[in-house]
Amino acid sequence: MDSYAKLNWLTSSETNNDYFTIERSTDGQNFDPLEEIKGAGNSSEEISYEWIDQKLLPGNNYYRLKQTDYDGKFTYSNIVRTIIDVSEETRIFPNPTSSHVNVLSSSENSLQIMDVFGKSYRNHNISEGLNTIDVADLPAFKIGVQVQKILEN
Repeated sequence: MDSYAKLNWLTSSETNNDYFTIERSTDGQNFDPLEEIKGAGNSSEEISYEWIDQKLLPGNNYYRLKQTDYDGKFTYSNIVRTIIDVSEETRIFPNPTSSHVNVLSSSENSLQIMDVFGKSYRNHNISEGLNTIDVADLPAFKIGVQVQKILEN
C-alpha cells in the first residue's frame, strides 16, 4: 500500500489571492516549497483546493500553506503534521482525514492521536485486523497518528 498525504483546504472568500505555496518540513521549523497552486484572485464564493504529496519523507512530515497576494504580501497557515514510517505491519488510511481513520494491523498496537504541538487527544489499544476510529470531533488538519507496537512484558 503506497503512502501519500492528501492536503485539502477551503477559502470562504479571496481578495487579490495570487497563489498558494505548499511547504513541507521534517522538523516543523525549516520549510521547503513543494508546489504552487494558482489562487482565484478575487472571489466571494467558497473554493476548495487539493494537492497530493506522493513523495513522503520518513518520520514527521509538517505542512503549511503560504498564501501570496498579487502585491507580494503573504501569510502562513497553521502547521499540520503527518507521521510516516510506522511499522510495516501497520497501515493507516486515509491519512490525513477529517472523519475517521482506519488502522490495519497484523498485531496489537497502541495508537496515539495528537495535534502538531504534541498535545494528545486520545490513546487507543488496537487489535489485530481492521480498526476504525472516529476523529470527526477533533480539529481538522491538526491531528497526527502515531502507532507503537505493544511490547510483551
